[in-house]
Amino acid sequence: MGDLDSKKFVQSSSQNQECPNFSTIVSTSIGSHGILHGFNATLTDRYAAVIGGSNNRVDGAYGVAIAGNGNTLSDGALYAVAAGGRDNVVYADYAAAISGLRSLVAGEYSAAISGNDNWIAPPAIYAASLAGKDNTVIGPRSATVAGANNIAIGERSLLLGGEANEATAIDAVVLGGVRNYNDGNRTVIVGGEENQIGTDSTDTRYSVIVGGRFGILNAGYCGLIAGGLGNSLVPDTFNEGFQTRSIFGGGGNTNAGKESSTILGGSYNSLNVRPGASRDVSIGTNSFLGSIRTDNTQNIRVTGELEEE
Repeated sequence: MGDLDSKKFVQSSSQNQECPNFSTIVSTSIGSHGILHGFNATLTDRYAAVIGGSNNRVDGAYGVAIAGNGNTLSDGALYAVAAGGRDNVVYADYAAAISGLRSLVAGEYSAAISGNDNWIAPPAIYAASLAGKDNTVIGPRSATVAGANNIAIGERSLLLGGEANEATAIDAVVLGGVRNYNDGNRTVIVGGEENQIGTDSTDTRYSVIVGGRFGILNAGYCGLIAGGLGNSLVPDTFNEGFQTRSIFGGGGNTNAGKESSTILGGSYNSLNVRPGASRDVSIGTNSFLGSIRTDNTQNIRVTGELEEE
């Protein structure tokens, strides 16, 4: 394989009235079988190409840089693409940086499209960062879309919009909001501020926090916190984290009850496990309504204690 000869080509035209001094400069290439066409471009590996743009560099075989300025395909990036944008860097095979500013793509089969200062870093693979600013994708098959300072760590995790959110578990999703943290497998946080899912070892799969602030869903399969301030679904006294529990609105409420127990509004209510009881409902402030006992009779309580027969 012989190196391409160094070339310089200048083409001027005075026929175009809008752009009478248009010029294209083809600069030095090192390597072989490359196509070099642009200003101050560099090729260093085989079958590579630079088409248009300025200050672009292709060090990876079979790579191509199209237009843009200061984009780089590293020598470890085979079959990679940089198209448009400025100062983007691609380090991985079959990866792409399309438009945008200062994006870094180091995950194979991954792409950063538009946005600025977005990173896709190992062990990410088949990952994407679309628009936004200062977002980071680390999890395999994960993505960030728009937003700022978001981090996708879990496998198949997704962050859509918002700011300073994190998704660290498998299939964890955060949609909007600020400083939300999702560490629950197959769970979702929608909006709100500083909400958290799955920060202990109990099963929180298929749970959701919608809106509100400072919500904590640490226990319970298929749990829900909808709105409110400082509400918590936490493990019961036996650390079992019963399923299908919920809190709707209110503030400072804690649900540590058995399955299907619910707190509706109010403030500083607390549901706990009671012998023979489930499906408890708390409404208002420090109040309690309803239970199903082991004898299957339905009663209304105000104290949460079992009535005398």
